[in-house]
Amino acid sequence: MVIPAVRELKVGAIRTAQFASKKNVEFTWESLQLLQLKGFGVDPVKGMVERGQTKSIIVSWVPPAGSDPNQPITGSATLIVKGDIKEVYGVYFMGRIVTKETPS
Repeated sequence: MVIPAVRELKVGAIRTAQFASKKNVEFTWESLQLLQLKGFGVDPVKGMVERGQTKSIIVSWVPPAGSDPNQPITGSATLIVKGDIKEVYGVYFMGRIVTKETPS
């Protein structure tokens, strides 16, 4: 039985006097296709965050059939956050297969 690995990322929008705009912050992921082939999932892929709030992004991973349990599976994607300024983050993903022996 394979149990998916799940982690939570948070995207937030800070309220500051310097950027007093009421504009919401948008985020979007790019370059997810190769990660999906490697068993990674990201939800939501895009969304909005109000100033002073955070939004959860769920990352899950199930190793593809035939994966070598001795080798981690890695990849990267780009997270773009746009509000008053645009920020681009390179996010590195790594999954490792952990096996649990059942007692005999």
